[in-house]
Amino acid sequence: MIKIPKIIHQTYYNKESLPAELINSIDKLKIANPDWEYKFYDDAAILDFIKANYGDAMLKRVQKINPKYNVVMADLFRYLVMYKEGGLYLDIKSTASRPLNQIIKPDDTFLISQWRNQLGFKFEGWGIYEELIKIPGGEFHNWYIAAIPNHPFLLKVINSVLFNIDHYTKEIFGVGKIGVLRVSGPIAYTLAVAPMLKNNSFRIFDPEADGLDYTIYESKGEHTKLFKYTYTNLNEPIIL
Repeated sequence: MIKIPKIIHQTYYNKESLPAELINSIDKLKIANPDWEYKFYDDAAILDFIKANYGDAMLKRVQKINPKYNVVMADLFRYLVMYKEGGLYLDIKSTASRPLNQIIKPDDTFLISQWRNQLGFKFEGWGIYEELIKIPGGEFHNWYIAAIPNHPFLLKVINSVLFNIDHYTKEIFGVGKIGVLRVSGPIAYTLAVAPMLKNNSFRIFDPEADGLDYTIYESKGEHTKLFKYTYTNLNEPIIL
């Protein structure tokens, strides 16, 4: 019996707007993992979950996020739901090429991955940012999270993202893509987790080799069509 609960979490802003290829991907994921519970959340379900499990104060902070940066709410939600319930969170564009029972080991409590971003590799240069210069290999993946409930890494990430929301200014965090990365995305995630590695349980994991696929799409950047809003080049503040 594995420690990580057999629950798959995925989100998309509106279930009725799911492209056919994503519906097909979800169906394949369910069929390949019949003993795993599958949970899907649209924006309304995310807000309901946050209110029910974290209360009105948390909900009010989420509602401070500029709607055009819906991705920040999605980032924070993945940390909240994984801290509360554990399991496997997968971006909607991502999937598993092997059954999860073959990927998740019985003693796993948390998986950590980085890009194969060296010269000549598929993800050359990905995840390298000035803020992460002291972390060899750059950012930790947050397009998937595999964890037991209440793992301290996730509590630290949640508190860090909430701090970023509460103290956001355009001058400090920026806007557009880099602002999202700093407020709630992989930069925030990595900066929160990295200092805790020495004192907590986790396993270094290679998604490419071991069966988790970053995207079902073949063309680089094709998945950006899935965003509710094209936030990458926005000049608006992230927090209102």
